[in-house]
Amino acid sequence: MREEVTILHTIGLDYAAIGRALGISAEDARALCQSLRERALRRHLTRRTLNTLLQGRPAYIGGKTISRRAKHLVEIASAYTPDKLLCEPRVGQVTVTEIQLWLEKRDASLRSPY
Repeated sequence: MREEVTILHTIGLDYAAIGRALGISAEDARALCQSLRERALRRHLTRRTLNTLLQGRPAYIGGKTISRRAKHLVEIASAYTPDKLLCEPRVGQVTVTEIQLWLEKRDASLRSPY
């Protein structure tokens, strides 16, 4: 749930909206966000990268809502090949590397191009 809260907060939802989306109180959402700020930022994707994954072509894998997609972000990212990821708007090699490293920390990877 911590990762879901981080994703929803990063894309700009307020604590009340996060609470409604995840079925928790706004105070709990705020507390989770505050505890997450203390963690290293390298563990999280940038806002632009999150938006790309949540709105990209394979985002439907995660569901129709952003909160459902946030729960399945690893599966969404893993559905891309490096070449398909580069076809998304405003995605370059740095973003591809960022996603690859993020997936490696979660024991996942981008699809093989073959």
